[in-house]
Amino acid sequence: MYTHGAQRMLRLVTASAPPCAVSGGNFDTVTNYLYLRVYNPAAVPVRAELRVGRAPGEDQVDVVVAAYASLPEETPAARSACLTGAEANCFDDFDYLACLIEAKAPTVPAGGSIWVYVGNYRTDDPAAPFLFRATTRAL
Repeated sequence: MYTHGAQRMLRLVTASAPPCAVSGGNFDTVTNYLYLRVYNPAAVPVRAELRVGRAPGEDQVDVVVAAYASLPEETPAARSACLTGAEANCFDDFDYLACLIEAKAPTVPAGGSIWVYVGNYRTDDPAAPFLFRATTRAL
């Protein structure tokens, strides 16, 4: 189980494909967030399916998830360089709040890592506990 940090920044726009869009203009949404590192110990690249779910006993807080090749700086340009887009749902797996699966599953390099952004969807949502699951889709 993980919890969003106390730090806040503009969230990513949902359903944006690479490049990811950062909220702004009339759509400023500043939210709590956390970056998680996903490491691949294998000698070959893997496609990793990433899922974010509600922590047991906690209120549901809607989230946005995106993946990056490296930990991005907090600039809009760096944050727009996501690997596969930003998602705020998981229509293929309703047990989860948001996911990057199937065609949106990012590739994790052999012996390397990616960084996963998990941010609240709404400004007034609190920093909240959540579950995170990364599974190998393909080698």
